[in-house]
Amino acid sequence: MTDVRFTTALHEALVGAGWTEGRRPGADAEQRLLTAVLSVVDEDGLVEPSEAAQRFLEQYGDLTVPPVGPGVEVAAHGAVIDPEAARGSRTVAAALARRLGTSVFPVGRTGDGVLAVDAQGRLFRQGRSDWWYLGATPEEGLARLVEGYAPARVEADGRWSEPDPLPRTVHQDGWVDNGPASELLAAGMALAAEATRPLRRHGVPVLGHLTLTVEGEGAELPILYREFDLDPADPEGRIADIVDRTFLRPGTRPVRVTVRLAAPPAAADRDWDVLVVARADRSRQLTLRHRGPAGQQPSDQVDVSATVAALSALGAEHRTTGGTA
Repeated sequence: MTDVRFTTALHEALVGAGWTEGRRPGADAEQRLLTAVLSVVDEDGLVEPSEAAQRFLEQYGDLTVPPVGPGVEVAAHGAVIDPEAARGSRTVAAALARRLGTSVFPVGRTGDGVLAVDAQGRLFRQGRSDWWYLGATPEEGLARLVEGYAPARVEADGRWSEPDPLPRTVHQDGWVDNGPASELLAAGMALAAEATRPLRRHGVPVLGHLTLTVEGEGAELPILYREFDLDPADPEGRIADIVDRTFLRPGTRPVRVTVRLAAPPAAADRDWDVLVVARADRSRQLTLRHRGPAGQQPSDQVDVSATVAALSALGAEHRTTGGTA
């Protein structure tokens, strides 16, 4: 992933631990972190604070992150993110570095084991008998750790079987404005992703197509228009992937983002769509539309009243206007 992406549960756990976007440890904590870092570094270059490890500590150093519940697949674990807590771990960290073929740095402890970041920014946890791979990014790894999703054992040759992807909830407060997509684009896509939940729950036919329109100023604008197919089994994850791959050039200033969820163009049932409009003045519009011929009633399988009520509640939560058309 190319920018910071949080699950809702991880975001809430971090905020509860005192994290805010763009935070840095205070001067005293920063000096203590530096002292701890220097005490762990070895002379062989196996255990050293890579740029990825430094970024991790700048973002999350000096936090104690609690587990979220008992765990979904395995026991959930909290983490103390502080190299001081990992003193004495140089030998075990060096052993992991040799196995991976890249430098490793212990950034804290979790349970009775060490938490470590390698030079690529991947997160690992020391278990009672071996090392476990948590995720390709610190955020993915922390989510798997504190929410209790199964990690993957690191084999003797430094390989592992990739764990199942995390259920990815697009959380508006978890987007950052210095990533590939602007805050406004991310907010519009996040609201569209959340809207897929009540649609699927109440029987609206699968909306497998997404149309994104961005209006504003700068390169590629006043209008950027793109179409994407969605995964019916995981529309939220697919929307998150789309944002990962949607780059707006420097200097671009979106003022209106429109996201339309509908059936694929070739689908037989194209009666429903959802329209999300996010504007720079922070207003949001969420509209459910039934587009069948005049007088045609929605399928009995669709609980229209429940769907509208759920979308209205979602609109109220995000200070939007919502309704049907």
